[in-house]
Amino acid sequence: IPRLSGFKEEHPGTNVRIITGFGSVDFVREDVDVSIQLGSGDWSGTQSKMLFANWVQPMCNPELFKHGESIKSIDELRRYRLLISKNKHNDWRNWLKVMRRADFSLDEVEIVEFPNSMLAYQAAADGLGIVIGELPLLLPEFSGLRLVRLFEKSIRQGSYYAVWRAETGPGLKARQFLSWLER
Repeated sequence: IPRLSGFKEEHPGTNVRIITGFGSVDFVREDVDVSIQLGSGDWSGTQSKMLFANWVQPMCNPELFKHGESIKSIDELRRYRLLISKNKHNDWRNWLKVMRRADFSLDEVEIVEFPNSMLAYQAAADGLGIVIGELPLLLPEFSGLRLVRLFEKSIRQGSYYAVWRAETGPGLKARQFLSWLER
């Protein structure tokens, strides 16, 4: 979104309509030219182009530790509120599994669930707790969120793909948008 004005400058005659949602797009039923989806890139009846890998790890506002040291071990997470989004409710479980800490019981931790990821990220930036965040959040466009990474290890949870209907392929305007996305 922060870079979308660049596309509009290059292609002033092309209107971009953004629709948000969860799950795969049904290109037969929905009026969509290109969808950006998180997954493995193998959706039925579609073609796709990988845009970037999705790397995640725990993040929080550094002010969360203003009265003490930062977290050094996974067990110390028990002292903090963990934040999740409804559409990514397994993020903590997946991260703990990859960290070989499936024994860490999330039932022993206060968890606050938000309806979407951006609200969870904003809550973390506001100092409410710790979220599993996507590493693109550390790009300058998101610098206002004031999030820092905890621990050294990030994990890969799929990739983001540009996806379109295989039967018809992308039209001219969609190809221009795809070319811009790749750049």
